Amino acid sequence: MTGVQTCALPISQDRFLAAATHELKTPLATLVLLLDSLRTGRVPPEKMDRYLGNGLQQAERLRLGLDNVLTEAGLRATRHTGKPQAGDLAIDVREAMGAMEGHAAACSVQLRAELPESLPFLRDPVAIQLVLRNLLDNAIKYSAAGGAVHVALSSDGDVATIRVTDQGRGMDQEELDHAFLAFWRGSDTASGGTGLGLHLARELVTAHRGKITATSAGRDRGCQLTVELPILRGVA
Repeated sequence: MTGVQTCALPISQDRFLAAATHELKTPLATLVLLLDSLRTGRVPPEKMDRYLGNGLQQAERLRLGLDNVLTEAGLRATRHTGKPQAGDLAIDVREAMGAMEGHAAACSVQLRAELPESLPFLRDPVAIQLVLRNLLDNAIKYSAAGGAVHVALSSDGDVATIRVTDQGRGMDQEELDHAFLAFWRGSDTASGGTGLGLHLARELVTAHRGKITATSAGRDRGCQLTVELPILRGVA
């Protein structure tokens, strides 16, 4: 293995830039309005926590959206991710969950983990972090307040499996069929995002010679995203 490879994306540069710019403007505009409301004292004290929580959600949405757009642009230009490095997948999952704790708390969603103590793994650490954070973001975003997102990591032979399960909105069959397409968000656009998160996760998982699947029993019955990755013992 000389590097992890990915395929070219069938989307024009103009469409890519237009869609990405449009989507990133939305959380930025929301943050500007929020900050202006705070500056001018228009936020009642009893609503301050809710406003600040919303601001945190929008900031996280903007940060992850920028990460997705920049990573996607890099993949389109170079068609590869970074050089694989030895690491620990259990630590990678804990790091991603830690990074998303604030976002989950702002949405009143609990993060729960079922992880081994250690799982040595050869991977591109930046790419794996982006995969994990996008899966967690998706689960948090579609969970109702008071819900929980469960993350499980296990291994069987030469395959590591990551499962991110939520109790939220779920997916109908059309959404399951299109979930990993770039910029596709179905009819529910209220949750925001660039529509790149799951698509980019699939590209990066494929680059690691793995696969990702989505399953759901239907609307309002939750969703599970499953990533299977080969446990690489060395670089060929």
